[in-house]
Order: sequence, then structure tokens, then C-alpha cells
Amino acid sequence: MEETLIEIIVCPECGAKFSFENILRENGVIVSGDIKCSSCGKIYPIIKGIPRLLPESDRFDNYSKNFEHYLLRMDWHKAKRNKERFYELTGWEKGDLVGKDILDAGCGNGRWLVQFAEEGAGNIVGFDFTQAIERAVENCREFTGIHFLQSDLFKMPFKDEYFDIVYCHGVLMMTPDPEKAVECLGKKVKPGGEIVLLVYRNLTPFQKFIDNCICGLTKRLPVKVIYYLSLIPTCIEYIPGAVPIFENIFHLSGQPSFMLKHLHNFDWYSSSFRHRISPAQMLSWLEKGGFGNFKVLDTNDFRTRSRWSSVQKIKENLLEKGYFLKATLGVRAVKK
Repeated sequence: MEETLIEIIVCPECGAKFSFENILRENGVIVSGDIKCSSCGKIYPIIKGIPRLLPESDRFDNYSKNFEHYLLRMDWHKAKRNKERFYELTGWEKGDLVGKDILDAGCGNGRWLVQFAEEGAGNIVGFDFTQAIERAVENCREFTGIHFLQSDLFKMPFKDEYFDIVYCHGVLMMTPDPEKAVECLGKKVKPGGEIVLLVYRNLTPFQKFIDNCICGLTKRLPVKVIYYLSLIPTCIEYIPGAVPIFENIFHLSGQPSFMLKHLHNFDWYSSSFRHRISPAQMLSWLEKGGFGNFKVLDTNDFRTRSRWSSVQKIKENLLEKGYFLKATLGVRAVKK
């Protein structure tokens, strides 16, 4: 932990400032100790150099626990492809993030923190609800100016209206209340700042029924059972011609290696929550939070593109109706 982080964070319970207690430094950074609230007296530990701003019961076991299994084992760090996808998903261009203070909410193992650092952002803060934050520290060790915390999206320990950009990729739909999560995130954006959200799009009623039936069963099974059962859709992906037929009926990962296919399928079938959000829903939530200048991002171009314009229009119409099971919704908005 870098000492300057304490200037950014506040008590998640009462919003007061923190002070250090019993800290131990190694090579100029804090590796252990406590941070104490100056008002309510709440104390949180610093473990492995990471402030753990959660109740002890949530640090090791919470509704996102299964993601930890996924995030601690997967390796998303394919530098060239990540950078390309970063621009594709956000619509940002080189130079847009230079000097900006950025919050990556639900940063997982730090895939996008690396991109923010490479883009020349200012203060970069990443937090996650799970122990995967430890993997993020490892993956970002070559960069300075990145701060890490284990924290709850619904009780974020940051000053309101502090960040130029709040970024949340693939997290909101896996929370108990995505609308409340959007409200919480929006409070951390400064006026004139930007929020960027990527979630699952809405489904057709038929697909939603199938998905709810399958996942409603699997998520109730022991984690180890789900882990091995998720080998079934993983192996199906290797049957010639199976993916185009089945990928919009039940989840198939489409990842490039067996390990990533398996982990991605495990992630899907073990998740406690799986909300689907329409563009209209998301824009209404953001509007309530004081945002405008909306931009719906073209995150599904590869699903809808075609050499024939008539076919592309059909695909785009199917996308809006929720036909593509793994389609995403990306939105950027500016705080008024």
C-alpha cells in the first residue's frame, strides 16, 4: 500500500478520514498494519499490503466467492489483444486518459488496470470484493501509481465526486441490485467526469427461461460439483459446428484455450446473480444520478457485422430483441 492512498479513502461506515496504526513498511511501501477511522473508531487491517475494508466475514466468503476461483486462475494478460479490445469496448482514443483519476470498480485480477496505467492515467484505484485483488497486485507490479483495496461496491470507501472516470466492467449484473450499484458508482464521479459501464444485455423471454432454469439449478450445487459439471459445455465447444448452433441457447464461453473456456463456463453457471439490463433501463438509472450525454457503445460489432447490409440490419434487430445470449451493453455518460 502506498501512503498516499489514505488521502483518497474514507470510512465506508461514516465517511470520516482514516489514520494509520502499527504499520510495517518494506521498500518504502506499507505491507501490514491497520487503518482506523477518526470518527467511529472502526479499524480495518492491511494484509499483504492491501487495505481490507470489509467485515471479516466478507473478506473470505461472500456472494462473489466463486469469481475468486475464476479470477485467481485465469490469465487474461494478452497485451496486444487487451489493448485492442480496450479501445473497442470503450470508444476511447489514445491520449483521452492522460492524467485522469480513475476508479476501476470490481477490477478482478487487474486486466484493465494495466491498460489505464499504460494510457498514462493519474491516480488509478482498483478494488474488488474478492481475494482476486491479490492477483491484481501481482499483475500490475511493474507499474507505480496504482492503488488496491478489497472493498464492497455498495459501501465504497472513497470521497464523493472524486474521480474523473469510474469504470465498471462485467460486475453490475452479478450484484444483488444493479440499479443501486449504478447509484453508488455515480456518486464517486466528479461533475464533468465520466462513468463507463459494461453489463449483459437483455434476453428474449425464451432464452431467459432456459438460462434461468439451467443456472437456477447449477448455482445451488456445491462449488466443486459445478466446477466439474462445467466441463460438459467446455467439451461441447470442441464438437465441429456445435458453437454456432448452441451458443444462443445455453452458455458456451468462446474463449481461446481449454482452461479459459472451462473457467468462463464455471463462472457463468456458478454465479449467484445474473441480471440482464436493457439500454433503456441503464439510461434511466444514469439519468436519475445526474448523468447526460449518453453514448451506447458498439460492443457487439463482431456479432452483427455482415458483408450484406440487409443481413446486418437483421442481426442488429435481433441484438435489440435480446437474441444473442452473450451480448453486452456498454454505456458512457457524463455527470452534469
